[in-house]
Amino acid sequence: MSSRAEKPRRLTKGARLDLVREVYLKVYHAVDSFCEGPPARRCDPEDDPRPIGADLAYILGAIAGEGACEIDARDSIVAFLRKTFPKRHPIWRFVVLLPGSEA
Repeated sequence: MSSRAEKPRRLTKGARLDLVREVYLKVYHAVDSFCEGPPARRCDPEDDPRPIGADLAYILGAIAGEGACEIDARDSIVAFLRKTFPKRHPIWRFVVLLPGSEA
């Protein structure tokens, strides 16, 4: 297999900006505040009552910088992302779930 087939195609700057906008707006419309966890209708805040804003910042930074961020699979933002974006969505190129943390 060629190295091109092994690596996902890089997103253009415009595509990354569109993805940042899409992710931000989905989260923005789902929460009352970035200083609080997501609402119960999206995921269970008792599992992870921490503010969602920090995780969102890491994800958006990873997209903007063409990197990736590690997030515990039990974090509330991961539950939200799983409910919001399908497995093949580009967001998953930038989110690395920490090993051993997946339920």
